[in-house]
Amino acid sequence: MDQQIRAALSLSDPAIAASCLLHTVKQQPDTETVAWLAELYEELAIENPTRIDALTESLVVLRDSLDIPTILKHDYKGNPYQESFRAVLSLFLYDLLSAAVAGQIFAVVRGIQFPGSDYELYSDPEGWEVSSLGACLQLLISGSVFYNSGHLGRNKEQLLPSIMSLLANETIKDPNGKKLLKVCTAGISVPICLMFYYSLGHD
Repeated sequence: MDQQIRAALSLSDPAIAASCLLHTVKQQPDTETVAWLAELYEELAIENPTRIDALTESLVVLRDSLDIPTILKHDYKGNPYQESFRAVLSLFLYDLLSAAVAGQIFAVVRGIQFPGSDYELYSDPEGWEVSSLGACLQLLISGSVFYNSGHLGRNKEQLLPSIMSLLANETIKDPNGKKLLKVCTAGISVPICLMFYYSLGHD
């Protein structure tokens, strides 16, 4: 089944891809099929990020197909029941994305040498600069996700000092890297201050 789904998702035309996927889902309308859909969507998107839009459109067309069947599921007692394809697909995609975000948060925590991250256990000093630069880029691109998630979200007050320490302890030595670090520091200080301002009950 995975080969059928992979072949369909690899098609360039989302409408044709969705038609092939619909045929596969109708053959076996259960959670295993939907799980393969979600997993291969992620795998192919990682392999070739330029196809993310086409892959997503294929799933959207499939999801909105008028004759998409309901999906067979089982409750905790093993009793079968039916649920909409939309709901089941959304759940699997949510789980995949949540896992991906969690992995990114872990990488950011290590990269900025956050207290308690044990960053020194995951790479040697030569690798710290690369990890730190990667973390700064992640924070600049999608910082709002990290400010409110996991270990970072629970310890916001330590975020800015951790990033500032990268400059003070010369973790980042490359001149352009230092420029990136300063931009990241400036970009983070504003939202962090606003968070504390509103947490005190200001409107």
